[in-house]
Amino acid sequence: MRWPLALFLTACSAAPALDAGSDAPRRNDAGFSAEALAPCPVDPAHAFDGRAQAAYVRRVVSPTAARLFYPLAVLEGAALVPPDLLAARRAAEASAAACDGEAACVRDALGFDEAEADGAGEAVRAALGGSLGEAAAELRAAGDCALLDRPDDGAFVAACVRTTLLELSRLSWLGQLAPAALDALTDEIAAGASTRPFFDGLTRLVEEGLALARRDEAIRYEPLDEENRAALEALAATDFDAYPFVAIVVPGQGPTDASTALNPAGRARADLAWERWQAGMAPVILLSGGHVHPDRTPFSEAIEMRRHLVEERGVPASAILVDPYARHTTTNLRNATRILVRAGVPTDRPILVTSDLVQSTYIRSRVYAERCDEELGYRPFVDLTMLSPFDACLLPAAASLHAAPSDPLDP
Repeated sequence: MRWPLALFLTACSAAPALDAGSDAPRRNDAGFSAEALAPCPVDPAHAFDGRAQAAYVRRVVSPTAARLFYPLAVLEGAALVPPDLLAARRAAEASAAACDGEAACVRDALGFDEAEADGAGEAVRAALGGSLGEAAAELRAAGDCALLDRPDDGAFVAACVRTTLLELSRLSWLGQLAPAALDALTDEIAAGASTRPFFDGLTRLVEEGLALARRDEAIRYEPLDEENRAALEALAATDFDAYPFVAIVVPGQGPTDASTALNPAGRARADLAWERWQAGMAPVILLSGGHVHPDRTPFSEAIEMRRHLVEERGVPASAILVDPYARHTTTNLRNATRILVRAGVPTDRPILVTSDLVQSTYIRSRVYAERCDEELGYRPFVDLTMLSPFDACLLPAAASLHAAPSDPLDP
């Protein structure tokens, strides 16, 4: 059976200087031609093999742990072992409890600096002993430390622990908590059992602190597989060779006021992708875009674009995937790769990225590539070619699987 192409709509605007805050529809496609979009000139030799990540069954942990510090959850048993590290962290928790809810003080006490994170990584590496290879294999399959992978299992595990701790320790959101609430939370953390994992004080601060601050954007739609269930089931039976592209990805755009659900520009981008889906360019539409503009908006760009396509264009839910988390154009493409890889979509076939003229121009620009380098530390594609003023084809990068806990709203 042939399944329709899922549109991926992203959460962020094309660029702050270009289209953030604009509610103009900008639907300026002079006419769609399927013949102009295929074949896509990407080189399959540049592709990565995502089958291990597609087959990996993630452990059952809390939504925040799954999104922000999954490697620590995988290694929790080993992390109980180093006694010196445990003692140091319990002392840090006591120091945090004495901060009287002052955010900078708590951050200094419970966060890891580079030396502490290095020591923790090496301690976990040593504690794993004979199970080091098994732990490294699971972390590689999970993909959360993809950017850090290296042949040496011990070096990889230590780097994964180190980086996860350092990024969690930024705690840039901590000042959003009322001092009294933060003081009560640090008191509870310090009163916990001494045998808890060494990182428990920090991870509990992150998990419970974000909940107290009402910043649940990163977990609001978990488990995401349930949100995307109809499309995931359809993709499992899809013959991808029957399509020029494996998916259509569309970055979304948020409106400028809290009462508007869907920006006209987001609707226009969705309609461009709908035309390409109708023409059979791909089997699924992947919509990406979180709760971004304005801050704390109740509307997700991806969810509202899906509503538009289902209710006004008649696209079945089985043909739409959503990423309701992306907050930037950089993470639009990054998050799309993660969802498609874990859905078992082939990674050696091109993805079609469709948007309006302004955002498409931005995505193909040097400014966008440099922004990816600066904010992500990599580019979420290995090949990117413009096919029309509104469409690009790309091969995804394996580094896109790498989690970024330094951004707790879009890791």
